[in-house]
Amino acid sequence: MGLNFISDLQEVEVLYALGKEFWGKGYASEGAKASVEYAYQHLECKKLIGLTKPDNYASQHVLKKLGMKNTKDINWRGMDLNYFELDKQEYLLTNK
Repeated sequence: MGLNFISDLQEVEVLYALGKEFWGKGYASEGAKASVEYAYQHLECKKLIGLTKPDNYASQHVLKKLGMKNTKDINWRGMDLNYFELDKQEYLLTNK
């Protein structure tokens, strides 16, 4: 869990990967929320993104809970992905 700078997109991604035995326990949501808070409170990030496969509804749910919006679909490194984003101003307005 954490943040990843994707150099070819010039974006900072919120990411998480858990073994199946840890799915559905809220760990991804908690870790992703902590990553967003850290990025916006301690780093110079102005926007964060999340990338999911179109059929990964659980991961999409995590990103939506963070306030991210699916703004487009992209093909990145040969994968069709949903592109979610959340800018710092919007985050600050909804998380006072």
